[in-house]
Amino acid sequence: MAPPSKKGTPLLSTAGNRNAHSAPARATPAPAPAPAPAPAPQSSFITSAKVNRIVEPAKPSQVSQKESSIPLNVPPPFIAFGDGAVTPSIVDEVFSSLFDHVAPSSSRHHTAGRLAGLVSSSGFFSALGDLGVAGRILEPFMNNDGKQPSDIAQREGALYAISALATTFGQAFVETIIIGGVGAPAIERLLSLHADKTRPVSAAAAVATKAVCENLAPVSAKLVLYPLVISTISTTDGLGGKWQAKLGALQCLSVMTQTIPDVVQADLRAIVPIVSSAMWDTKPEVASGATATMNEVCGVVGNPDIVSFLPTLVETIAKPEEVPASIQKLAGITFVSAVRAGTLAILTPLLQRGLNERSHTILRSTSVIIDNMCKLVDDPNDASHFFPVLLPGVERIIETAGPPELRSVARAARDTLKKMGGLNGDAQPVNGNNKDQHKDPRGTETKVAEAMAFLSDTIGKADRDQGPVEEGMNGQAVYGDLLRQLATIVVDLSDNGDFESPNWSANLVKTLCPSGSTSPTLKGLLSFDFAKATTKMVLTNYVRRDRVRRGLPADGHIDGITTEEEDDSAAEICNVDFSLAYGSRVLLQQTNLTLKRGHRYGLIGPNGAGKTTLMRSIASGKLEGFPPPDVLRTVFVAHDLQASDALVSVRDLIASHAKDSNGLVTPEEGEKILTDIGFTEDLKEKGVGQLSGGWKMKLELARAIMLKADVLLMDEPTNHLDVQNVAWLVQYLNSLSNVTCLIVSHDTGFLDNVCTGIIHYEPNKKLKSYKGNLSEFVKLRPEARSYYELSAVKTVMKLPEPATLTGVKTKTRPILRMSGASYTYPGTDKPIFTNASVAVALSSRIAVLGANGAGKSTLIKLLTGETIPNQGTVWKHPNLRIAYVAQHAFHHVEQHLDLTPNEYIRWRFEGGFDKELMEKESRKISAEEEAHMSRILTASTGEKRTIEALVGRRKAKKSLEYEVKFLGLSHKVNIWMARERLEELGFAKMIQLFDDMEAARVGFAARLLTSTTVEAQLADLGLEANFATHTQIKSLSAGQKVKVVLAAAMWNHPHMLVLDEPSNYIDRESLAALATAIQLYTGAIVIISHNSEFTTAVCSERWLVGNGKVSVEGSVAAAVSVAALSSGSASSMSTPDEDGNEDDGVVPNGNGEPLDEEQERLRQEEEDAALAAKIKPKKKKRTRKEEKEREVLRRQAWLAGKKLSDDSDDEWSPFKDKKKGADPAKPVVVQFKK
Repeated sequence: MAPPSKKGTPLLSTAGNRNAHSAPARATPAPAPAPAPAPAPQSSFITSAKVNRIVEPAKPSQVSQKESSIPLNVPPPFIAFGDGAVTPSIVDEVFSSLFDHVAPSSSRHHTAGRLAGLVSSSGFFSALGDLGVAGRILEPFMNNDGKQPSDIAQREGALYAISALATTFGQAFVETIIIGGVGAPAIERLLSLHADKTRPVSAAAAVATKAVCENLAPVSAKLVLYPLVISTISTTDGLGGKWQAKLGALQCLSVMTQTIPDVVQADLRAIVPIVSSAMWDTKPEVASGATATMNEVCGVVGNPDIVSFLPTLVETIAKPEEVPASIQKLAGITFVSAVRAGTLAILTPLLQRGLNERSHTILRSTSVIIDNMCKLVDDPNDASHFFPVLLPGVERIIETAGPPELRSVARAARDTLKKMGGLNGDAQPVNGNNKDQHKDPRGTETKVAEAMAFLSDTIGKADRDQGPVEEGMNGQAVYGDLLRQLATIVVDLSDNGDFESPNWSANLVKTLCPSGSTSPTLKGLLSFDFAKATTKMVLTNYVRRDRVRRGLPADGHIDGITTEEEDDSAAEICNVDFSLAYGSRVLLQQTNLTLKRGHRYGLIGPNGAGKTTLMRSIASGKLEGFPPPDVLRTVFVAHDLQASDALVSVRDLIASHAKDSNGLVTPEEGEKILTDIGFTEDLKEKGVGQLSGGWKMKLELARAIMLKADVLLMDEPTNHLDVQNVAWLVQYLNSLSNVTCLIVSHDTGFLDNVCTGIIHYEPNKKLKSYKGNLSEFVKLRPEARSYYELSAVKTVMKLPEPATLTGVKTKTRPILRMSGASYTYPGTDKPIFTNASVAVALSSRIAVLGANGAGKSTLIKLLTGETIPNQGTVWKHPNLRIAYVAQHAFHHVEQHLDLTPNEYIRWRFEGGFDKELMEKESRKISAEEEAHMSRILTASTGEKRTIEALVGRRKAKKSLEYEVKFLGLSHKVNIWMARERLEELGFAKMIQLFDDMEAARVGFAARLLTSTTVEAQLADLGLEANFATHTQIKSLSAGQKVKVVLAAAMWNHPHMLVLDEPSNYIDRESLAALATAIQLYTGAIVIISHNSEFTTAVCSERWLVGNGKVSVEGSVAAAVSVAALSSGSASSMSTPDEDGNEDDGVVPNGNGEPLDEEQERLRQEEEDAALAAKIKPKKKKRTRKEEKEREVLRRQAWLAGKKLSDDSDDEWSPFKDKKKGADPAKPVVVQFKK
C-alpha cells in the first residue's frame, strides 16, 4: 500500500466492483515515494469536514418495521450501498438522515449501517478524507454539547456511526480516525457521554465505546485506552464527577481482558486494588459492574490451577467474613503451573487479610501457603513487588502469636519470603533484570519518523500488484495518520523487546487488513496476504536492528537449547519442566518428567508425595507443557465410577462410552472388549452398583481399552483384583508396544512384572528416572528395600489396646458369631452364599479369601451389621465394639471433606457415641418398626402403657435385663424386662442401640475427646500434625485418608478390627507398619485382602468364600465348631453365666479337636442335668421400701380374688404373656409388676 499523493498515487486496493467485498485487481506497481512529514493529531478531519459539510434542512424519515426490529444495544449492521458512484450529494443525504432529530433512534441506527456501506463502496481513504465522512462524524461527537433536539440527534447519530465503522473496518478505522486523528480526548469523550442526560445518547455511547475498545490495536489499548480507564476507575466519582463514566470505564476494562490480556495481567498489581475498591462503591450499578469486571480481570491470570477458585476469591473481596473459608479452600488447591506475577497479584490481598485474622488455624494456614507459594515462584522479580506487602503481617505473627508451633511456621514463611522474594536485610526489593537493553535511546519523534518512512516504502513494495486510484489531499491526510499510528506501534514493540510474531500480527496485520483471511478485502485496504507479507518484512527489519544494536550477528536465533539424545531408540512423547503443590504443601519443585512411547513406568513414592495428584493433573490438562489431547490421547484409569452409574447395566454403560468416543469404537466392539476381559452375559446385565470392587476395576480397564489411549495413567489398577485377574492385567499391559503407561501401585510383584522403568519421588522434591523394574531399582537404591520387604521399614504404627470385655476371661471365647446365614442381592435370584457359619474370638487373626464377586465384603458387612442376612442369625457380645474400615474407605469421610482429620473425629464422637454407627442398616428404625414399638401394651389388669425408652441394663442369670421407661410416666414406675421378652415384643433394634450406647460409654471413658488427644491418636497411625490438625481431608492423599478412617474407627478402643482391602491405598511402609501393629494388637482381626504377603504375615485363620459357601481353614482361634454353629444349638452361644463369666462353648475332645454334633448334644444334656441339681442361690434381701411396695401390690391382687403363692417373683414377672404365640395383630395383654 503506497501512500496516496495529490494525484495518481496508488491506494491499498481500489479497482473492481464498488461494494464492501470487492476483490483487488492487478495493476502495475508504483514506486514508493519518500514519506511525508508526520501530520499532527486532528490535523485534517475536523477542518476538512467544516469545508465539505453541506447543511440541509432535516427531513422526516419513515422507519420500516425491519429497521425498528433491530436492537439498539448492538452496533448497526453493515448495509451494502450499491454499484453507483458515491457523490457528495449522496453523502449529504445519508448524513441528513443520520442527524434527523425528528426520526426515532432506530432510524439513526439503521442509517449508520448504510454509512458503513457507503465508505466501503467509495473506498476507505477516499470516503473518510475526500468525502469528509470522518470530519462530519467527529465534529458533533467532539464539540456538540447542545441540549436542542437537533444537537441530541447529532450526538446519537455520530456515536452510532462510530460503532458501525469500527465494527466494519475494525482496527483500520479506530487506529486511523479515533486514535491517530484525535487520540485520548476521543476516549474521554466516549466515557463522558455515558453520563449524557439524554438516555438515547448514553445508550449509543455504550455501544460505541464497546466497539472502539474491541477494535483497538493492542499497543494503542495499552498506551491510550488503558491509562485513561484506570484513572477513571480510581477516581472517587468517575470522569468529570460522573459515576456513569466510571461504569463505562469498568466495561472497557472487561473488554481489554479479552483484547490485551497480557497488558492487564502485567499490571494486576495496580488493577486489583482499584477494582476491589470499586466493588464497595455506594452506587449499586458501579459495585455490580466492578464485581463483573473483577471476575474478568482474574481470568487473565493464566494459571489453570486457580480457575475454580476465582469465583470464591471475588466473593471474598465483597464479603470479608468469607476470608477463613477462602484460605482453607486455597490451602487445598493443587498448583502445577509456576506461580507468576499475575497469580501473586490476585492472591496477595486475600493472604493479607488472612494474616489479619484472629484464628490461629487461619494464621497458620496463611503462613504455610505463603511459605510454599514462595518456593513455586520461578522469577524473583515477580515476587519482589508482592512479598514486602506480606512481610509485616508475618512478622506480627512471630512477635505476638501465643502458640510456639505457630510462631515457628511464621518464621519459616518469613525466611522464605526474604530468600525467594529478592529481599535484603532491610526488606527492600532488589532490582532485577529489565528490558532496557532493547530500547533505542534516540528520541521518540525521530524513531516514529524513521518507522513511517520504512513502512511507506515496505507497503509500496507489497502493493505493486494493486491498481491505482486518484486521491485528494484529505485522503492523503488520512493515510498519513494511519502510517503514523502504525509507526508508533512498531516503535513501542521494538523498544519493549517484543519480537513475537503473533503480537506483531495482532497489531499490524489486523490494522492493514481488518477483514482477515476468510472475508474479501475491504476496498482501500490491503488484502490478507499483502498485510501478512508487509508485517513480516517490518518485523524482520526491526529484529536485525535490535541484534546489531546489542552487538549480536544480524541473522540467527537469539537463544538455543541443545539436547543430547539418549541411546534409547523409543520416541519421546513428553519432556516437561513443572512444579506441583497444594496451597499448603509443595509436592514437587522445578522438576522434569520425560516419557517415551511404549515404556511402562512405575511411579514410586510414599503416601502424600503427590502421585495421584500428578496423574490427575496430567489427565485434566493442567500440567504445563504436557501435550494436549488432540496430540496425545491420555486416559486416567482409577476407581472413579460415578454413583449415577450404579443402576446402569454394564452393557448400557459401555454402549454409552462407545457413542461418546467420537468414532473410536462401536458399541459392538465395546461389548467384545467386555467379553475378552472376562465379563459373562450375566455380569453384562448386572447394574454397575452390583459389581464387586474387582469387576468395577476391570470395567474401568475396558473403558480405557475402548478409548485407544496413547498414555494410560493407572492409579492402583490391581486394587480389588484377585490373582487370576492380576495375571491377566500383567499379560495385557506387556502386550502394549505403542502405549505408554504411568502406574501407581503398592503391589510390588505387579510392578516387577510390568515396569520397564521407575520414576521415583526423591527427598529433594524432584522426580528421578531409573531404568528397569522394581528389582533393578532396589539394587541401585538399597534403602528402598521397604518396597519389597515388610520387615525392612522404619515407620511405626500403634493400635490402641481394646478395653476389657465384660465376662470374657479367655481370648478363645467367641465374641461374635454368625449362624446359618444366607444372603441374596436385591433384584437377583441366586444367593451369594448360603448357610454360612463363622465365629470370632479376641485372639482371632482371620483372612477372608476368595475370587472377585465371591461375596467377601458382603460376609463382612453381615458380621458388622452393615447389612442384615435374609436367613440365619448374627450374634455379638452386648459390649462388643467393632472398628470397620470398608473396601471403599473414603465413604466414611466423603461428607466431611472440608473438615480437618482432627475436626472430623471430634465431630463423629461428640455426644458420647459414634454418629456413623447410627447409619448402619441394622441400627436404622423403619417407619413400620417405629409404629410397632409405639403401640399400646395392655396389662392383665387392663392398664395400658407404651414403652418410651430403655434406660438401664443389668445381668440376670444367663441373660440380661433392661430397665424400661414408659411414655408419660415417672421413672418411679420403671420396670426391668428380660432381653428375650423385649425381642419377642419387637424391640430388638432398641436393644441394639442401647447396647451400642453402653459399649461406646465404656470405650469413651478411656480418654478425653480433645484436639490434643485426637492429634496423638492420628500420630500413632502415621499422620503427622500438619496433616492431622491443619489440612482439610479433601487435600489429603488416598493413603492418608485411609489412615484418618482407621484412626477414627479405633478411637473408642474397639475389641475387633475389620479391614476390607487395607493394602489398596496404603503405601508399602505404612502397610508394613500396620502389619507390625496388628501383630501387637490384643483384639480380634479380620482382613479381606488379595495381598498374600500381608495376610500371611498377620493371619493364621482363613475363611474361604466361593461357590455359595463359606469354609474355615487354618488355626481356628474361637473354641466353637462349624457344625454347632450351623445347627444353631444353644451350646454355641457364649452368654454370661450367673457368675458373670461366659460358657466355654464347645470344648476339645481327647484329641484336642472340637466336638462333633453328637458329642456336643450329649455334653449339653449332662450340663443341663447338673444345672437342675444345683441349689438355687440365696436371694438378695429387699429393702424396706421394696417390701412395702410389694405388699401393696400383693394386697391389690388378693382383693381382686387372685390366689397368692409364698414366692410370687416368677408369677409376677413383668410382661409375662400367658398366651405364647398369640396373634400379633391382636392387643398384647401383659402384666405390670414392680
